[in-house]
Amino acid sequence: MAEDQQRHIQKMDEKAIDLTAAERMRGQFLGFAAAIAAFATVVSCAFLGAITPASIVGGTTTLGIVGIFVLGKLIQASGSSDDGDESDDDDDQKSQQKKPGSDQ
Repeated sequence: MAEDQQRHIQKMDEKAIDLTAAERMRGQFLGFAAAIAAFATVVSCAFLGAITPASIVGGTTTLGIVGIFVLGKLIQASGSSDDGDESDDDDDQKSQQKKPGSDQ
């Protein structure tokens, strides 16, 4: 019985990992499609002589995409370094709280 439960837990973990990978792949694909659409808009505007809208769309899109990837990596890096430390933080906070009857 315990072995069946362990197998089930492993299958669910594998499924969660697969779904996370699929979600990331979909996000990257849609981000790439949005960047291509924005680039096509910039080229169209520039071809039609609308340089200001082309530069605005091109600049904001470029900054947005670069910002998302850079911030995403920073958040991912900071999140991976904090794994498993949450319980330690809670213990530290509890120990620092003023205890009833203490002189602190």
